[in-house]
Amino acid sequence: MVDNGSGATIIMTNTGSLTVAGSITKGGSTNATNDITFTTASATYTFNNTGTVTVDNINFAGASSTVNFSGNGTFTISRLNNGAGNGVTANFNHTGTFNISNSTGWTINKRTTIGGTGTLNFSGAVNVDSVCSISCVFNTNTLLLAASNSSCTLLSGANVSVTGNISVGIIKITLGYTLNVNSGATLSTSGGFVFDTPARVNNVTFNNSGTISVAKSININSTTGSAINNSGTFTVGDSILNDPGTFTNNANATFNIGGNIDPAMTLTATANGNTVNYNGSRAQTVRNTTYYNLECSGSNTKTLSGNTTVSANLTVRAGVTLANGGFTLGSPTSTTLETVGGGTGSTISGTGVFTLGGNVTVNYTGSGSITTGATI
Repeated sequence: MVDNGSGATIIMTNTGSLTVAGSITKGGSTNATNDITFTTASATYTFNNTGTVTVDNINFAGASSTVNFSGNGTFTISRLNNGAGNGVTANFNHTGTFNISNSTGWTINKRTTIGGTGTLNFSGAVNVDSVCSISCVFNTNTLLLAASNSSCTLLSGANVSVTGNISVGIIKITLGYTLNVNSGATLSTSGGFVFDTPARVNNVTFNNSGTISVAKSININSTTGSAINNSGTFTVGDSILNDPGTFTNNANATFNIGGNIDPAMTLTATANGNTVNYNGSRAQTVRNTTYYNLECSGSNTKTLSGNTTVSANLTVRAGVTLANGGFTLGSPTSTTLETVGGGTGSTISGTGVFTLGGNVTVNYTGSGSITTGATI
C-alpha cells in the first residue's frame, strides 16, 4: 500500500507507467489535497490498476499527452481535472470500477478526447467547456455543455446516461453550442434539455445520427431557436417548448414525440423513409406539414392542427383516435389501422376530408375477441 500522505502529490513525468496491485490511498487531514498528476507534454502514460486507488484528484496537466487507464481494480476519485493540459487524450479501458464523487466531477476543456471501453460513474456533474469528443460510457447526474461556440461529439460506442430527479438529470446547453451524436452513440436522460435565458441562448445545433432519448421536455427558451438535424432516432417524452427554430427529420430517421411541438418551430419531414411518431399517452396536436410516414401511437386523441399531407404510410395504432379537426388529410399510399384482441381498435374521425391514395389495411394483433374494431 502507498499512503500519499497529507496534501501529497504523485507526479508522473515523461513517458512511463504506474502499476497498482495493492492500493494508493490518500492520508492525513480530510481537508488535504492528494493528487496524481500527469505533467509532461506529448507523453504517453499507462495507469494499470488491479488494486485500489483512492485520491482527491487526477490531473491531466501535460499538453497533447495521452493517459491510458486499465486494470480490473477500483478507482475512487474526487475529481478529474484538465489543468493546463490542452489536447489531452484520456483512454479509459479499465474493467473495474471508476467512481468520481465530487459535485463537479470533471470540467472537460481544452480539446479533450475521451476514449476507451470502460465506464465512468459521476455522482455529480460533468461540465463540457470546450471542443471535445467522447467514445466511452459514462453515467452522470448533470451534463452541462456551457462554452460559447464550442461542441461536444459522442462517437460510435459512446453511451452517456444522465439520471436524477427534479433538480438533476438535466442536460443544460448555453450560448452557441453544437452537440453531435454520431452513429452508434447513445445519449439519454431521465430529465430534459433545459436552456439558459433567452438573452444568452443562440446558435444551438443538434446533429444526431445515433440515438437521443429525452424523458421530459426540451425547453429551448430562445428567441432565435435551435437547429435539430436528426438522421437517427430522436425521442422526446414530452414537448418541445419555446423554440422558433427548425427540426429536420432526414432520410430513414425516426422522431418520436410524446407531447407537442412548439407552433413556432418549423418541422421538415419529407425525406424518403423518415417517420414522425406522435406516441404520447396524452392528447396531442399533430403539426400541419407534409410527412413521409406519419404514425399515431400510445393512446388518447391526436388532432390535426391544419391541412396535412402524408406521402407514404399512415399508421394509427390500437387505442388511438386521429381526429382531422375539420381539416384535410391526404393522400397516404398506404393506411394501416390497428386493432388488438381483447382491447380497442383505432379510429380516424372528424368533419374534414380524408383522401386515400392507396389501400387501407386493418391489422389485428393479439388474441381474444375484438371489443372495438377499426373505424373511419
